[in-house]
Amino acid sequence: MNIEKVIVSNALECIENIVRNISNERAKRSFRSRARDIPSDLFTRGPTYTMVYIAARSNVHSLNIAFAASDCKQIVEYINKSDMKPEEKGYALYGAVVIHILKQLGLIKARNFTELINETLTNPVLYNYFNAIAEWIKRFAEGYIEIGSGD
Repeated sequence: MNIEKVIVSNALECIENIVRNISNERAKRSFRSRARDIPSDLFTRGPTYTMVYIAARSNVHSLNIAFAASDCKQIVEYINKSDMKPEEKGYALYGAVVIHILKQLGLIKARNFTELINETLTNPVLYNYFNAIAEWIKRFAEGYIEIGSGD
């Protein structure tokens, strides 16, 4: 398996789904902000803290959808329909996209957020993959999501 190809193709698919299917411009911009900020959190605090922070700023239920969804479109549609505030949707989208890509890579066995957190504590190899995923999400988000005034 070409790991970079899986990361790039899934990150691009998810960003395109966010651009097409998220109706609230502020939620899109929130996602873009998360994509720009979170790589430094991953570097300084690691994936466990970062994922818990994302869950705290959104909610665990919105992240758990990534474990059940077969593709990014399902994730994006679920979060778009939720009653979360735009800022919360940005965090939820970011966390769910990361989980989705980790799942597509076959790097995690977790079936829910709690199991993911435990897995990040016991599998130090995940750190490198989190960073690679975060960098690709950041670049695609910067390229595809405009900063405009929106709603």
